[in-house]
Amino acid sequence: TFQSVVDSMNLYGYQTQLSRFDLFHGHLFRSHLASLTVPQALLGILFHCAEYPAFVAADDDDDDGKREEGEDTNVVMKGIDLGFCQKGSDCRPNMDEWRYRNVLWSTWWPLEEPSNE
Repeated sequence: TFQSVVDSMNLYGYQTQLSRFDLFHGHLFRSHLASLTVPQALLGILFHCAEYPAFVAADDDDDDGKREEGEDTNVVMKGIDLGFCQKGSDCRPNMDEWRYRNVLWSTWWPLEEPSNE
């Protein structure tokens, strides 16, 4: 499932990768839907991409307002230090990638009907 999230994000042009800085965990949830004719649950995982983006100093404009060729000027979390977990990160999402960094995967999961015995 993690790899399918990476593949989907890359298909849409986002630079998501499996790593400790980008996509490395998700939150599993289940919702029991008893009002349906056949008892089912909604099973899902909420994935977070770009978990620890690389640190970019607040004044990182080379003092002349120019950036290196290919460097994105639309940087998220500029000047925000997330500490140890961020050290060495090569994850550099732009604002569009940051906006769509949460990915929801879900499916229906059949439940056993309660026994009347």
